Amino acid sequence: MQRRNFLVTFILWILSFFIGYKVGKADDNESTLSDDNKEGLAKIDKRFATKLDIAAVLTIYVSPAGDDNNDGLSQSAPFRTLQRAFDLIKNTYSVIDGKINVDLAPGTYEQSASISNVMSKNRIEIIGKKGANGIPTVIFEGGKKEDLSCAMLFSDYMNVMVQDIKIQNYANNVTRSGIITQNYTNLWTKNVHAENCGFAGINVNLFSRLYVEGGTVDNCRIGIRVYSNSICTIGYNNQTQSLSDPNHTIIKNCTETGILLYNMSTGHVDYSELDRNRVGIIIQNSSRLHVMKNLIKNSEVLGVQVTTSSTWYNNENIYKNNAQDYKHFAFSTEEAQSEEYTPLLKVHPTCFIDKVTHTGNLGEVNFNTINEKLVHSLQANSFVKKGQKLKVIINGTFLGPGVKTVRIRLGNELIASFPSIKDSKSNFALECDLFVVNSINLKVVGKWTEGNVAFNTLFSDRKTASLATNQNLIATGELSDKKGYIIIESFEVREIA
Repeated sequence: MQRRNFLVTFILWILSFFIGYKVGKADDNESTLSDDNKEGLAKIDKRFATKLDIAAVLTIYVSPAGDDNNDGLSQSAPFRTLQRAFDLIKNTYSVIDGKINVDLAPGTYEQSASISNVMSKNRIEIIGKKGANGIPTVIFEGGKKEDLSCAMLFSDYMNVMVQDIKIQNYANNVTRSGIITQNYTNLWTKNVHAENCGFAGINVNLFSRLYVEGGTVDNCRIGIRVYSNSICTIGYNNQTQSLSDPNHTIIKNCTETGILLYNMSTGHVDYSELDRNRVGIIIQNSSRLHVMKNLIKNSEVLGVQVTTSSTWYNNENIYKNNAQDYKHFAFSTEEAQSEEYTPLLKVHPTCFIDKVTHTGNLGEVNFNTINEKLVHSLQANSFVKKGQKLKVIINGTFLGPGVKTVRIRLGNELIASFPSIKDSKSNFALECDLFVVNSINLKVVGKWTEGNVAFNTLFSDRKTASLATNQNLIATGELSDKKGYIIIESFEVREIA
């Protein structure tokens, strides 16, 4: 009996060895992607596998005349659908340090596409083409298909740009929108035209961030909807800081409102034209909006409606031929001057793959860089002009021995430095105000809290040529002991309008 048990055990062990060997070989030689994706992946350089290197640039091509059985990696072999390109990105990369562009050929795309939860340090750019007078020649058409809820949906920490694309006729029911974002997504639209959408031309939800540069929204129920703790900058990167920029944003003929800011959302609407909407702008449910140098005209009911505990800053706008220019009710107000913070750019900690940690290295290292043309705001061409300021907020934890120093740099120039005062574990919070004196002068005032100790630091006025160029804003750290730690949990920048 014992001999028989031994033989059975030995045979099972031999079988398990060979089965495991076969499985291992299969894992070594076969992609975990679906069969549909293997052909495209086979032609991608090895550096693109799983993680896209920081220096790598990948372009995926899509055309109405393409074929989703192509590899999508050349203009001669494009995919037919944007969804096929999105699937290739999502199923190939867990982390993107490099750059991905999706190149859309001119033509009409009767389709919808969605992508979610792809971690990318650089924006994934979906780029169309434009023709005469800047009108896009890449057209997403929703009118002929009943099942298309939107042209594009981005969700869960996506970081994307959509440029030179026209979206039209997603209007078969009142829930359809041109572009939808949700759940901490960062979207920049550049010369995007959205027409005849049943709900919203651009629909931003749930802690998302929106930049709108140029483009036209026409004949939608809501032109641009910003909902639930989201942030917008509409009229972004206007080259003349005025309506004279031929590419300024236009929102018109919307049957409910041109812009709806709703449920504790904040932001800017600047240098834009709102024409023939039922209401030009609605600010509602504890929301706040800085409205600056816009032309609001021909509104059927109101130019600006502010309601349910909301506030706005009415800053040098032009009103023409509205039934009524603006109205506040239900505990809402207009601010004579703004002293509330408008979040200009916020890097949410969960947007990082991990918390940013510095240890084991005595040199100064970069934690994170804000490079969204934010520091362009320190120039004349900006939302922050002379007499206004930015507030930088950094929260984190110190661990271990030695002095731990957090610094803020504008490009290569040090503008603030805060050393730890405790040789042990402590939480810290840094608030640093950057006052713009003129095009080359900056005054910095910092407030530092470590544990229960707080103190203010005044840095003298700094004269620096870095304000004349578009420099990045960088948070850095340095250790005096290799066993020390600096953990950055959040890094955000707000404008004091």
